[in-house]
Amino acid sequence: MDMSALLNTPATGPLSTAVKVCKEGDYKAVIDDGEKWLQFKEFTKDGRTSYQAQILFSILDDGIRKDLGRDKVLVPYTMWLDMDSGKLDTSDGKNVSLGRLLEIVDLNKEAAANYGEKVMKLRGKGPFVVKVSQRSDQNDPTIKYAEIKRVSKLT
Repeated sequence: MDMSALLNTPATGPLSTAVKVCKEGDYKAVIDDGEKWLQFKEFTKDGRTSYQAQILFSILDDGIRKDLGRDKVLVPYTMWLDMDSGKLDTSDGKNVSLGRLLEIVDLNKEAAANYGEKVMKLRGKGPFVVKVSQRSDQNDPTIKYAEIKRVSKLT
């Protein structure tokens, strides 16, 4: 990045103070293939650690891209991960969201050396139908975030 160019950008008016987010609804989407398509997060509260995987989906809707003024509209799908002794818990009823996503792309029953191998095969997969919803920021209800609540096979 050229810091000089950034700092010398003419101030032609105020900058935006609100992020435009994807409208709620059902959209065709693919799992993004960019560098940050998959992220893991760790949270500790009251001595208990929780884990999340976040997968970015690219919305394939020209109207939404135009409304938001973006070439690519990315919306996260967040899954809580059940862990057992530092490993993915594969027991019955655990990691259902991940299992459902793998099932949609026929990777759930596929043989693999480990689950990381299966997860990495998700990159760029699709198209799917995703249900996008919005939630308010816990500290400022005027700030909205788009998130994926459901992923389904495109029929």
